[in-house]
Amino acid sequence: MTRITGFNCLLRVLPPWLLILMCTRPAVAHGSLGDAAAVPFWPLLFVSGIGGLVGGVTLARVGWRFLSQWGQLLDRGIHILVALIGVSLVLPFIHNVSIVGLVGTTVGMTLIGTTVILKSRNPIGLRGTVATGSVSVHRAIEGFALGAAYLSGTGVGVMTSVVITAHAAVEIAVVYADRFESSPRGALARATGIQALLIVTGALGMATGGLPDVAQSGIVSVIGGILLVVGTWGLLENIQVSS
Repeated sequence: MTRITGFNCLLRVLPPWLLILMCTRPAVAHGSLGDAAAVPFWPLLFVSGIGGLVGGVTLARVGWRFLSQWGQLLDRGIHILVALIGVSLVLPFIHNVSIVGLVGTTVGMTLIGTTVILKSRNPIGLRGTVATGSVSVHRAIEGFALGAAYLSGTGVGVMTSVVITAHAAVEIAVVYADRFESSPRGALARATGIQALLIVTGALGMATGGLPDVAQSGIVSVIGGILLVVGTWGLLENIQVSS
């Protein structure tokens, strides 16, 4: 296995990021992400929650051949899209030189960056309650991100929903595959609870729409910074594993 360092890292990561920036900047500048055809939020939220659960159970029970062949490529694509969503949330603040947005982005990137570094230095195997707790926190963040992303534009919200649904399905399949074999009802209960948490935090994220504009900007920028780091870090880890 070859570690990612220096020039090798740039060669592998820079082209996708150039594509991301080329695609995202005009979309934000012309408002195409926010002016997409209106899609109601609540059906979108419930489809994400239920879709992730159904997809995860299906992959866990019958989709292992697919995951073994295409799982790594799928994981890379999902993390690129997560990073893309982060860019789409953060870029308007950079473009408008918004102090609140820039501070929020920095706070979000710092918080999740510190968490990622600490986790990489002290890896914990995902087992039982630890697995459920870790995935629950992950899903809670994603739910809140979905609500905040929808407030920034319907198009961003729809794209975020698709990515979160796919990511939830893969994560449930990977974490709970063994439990679906040994204790199907218990595994289904845990997965259902986790996806219900997505719906609850998604509603909380949507509720921030009633806050002042400055507060909304701060929340959206923090979420954007978090997604940017999560997507980039996940992509780097995927490339390192495949090298």
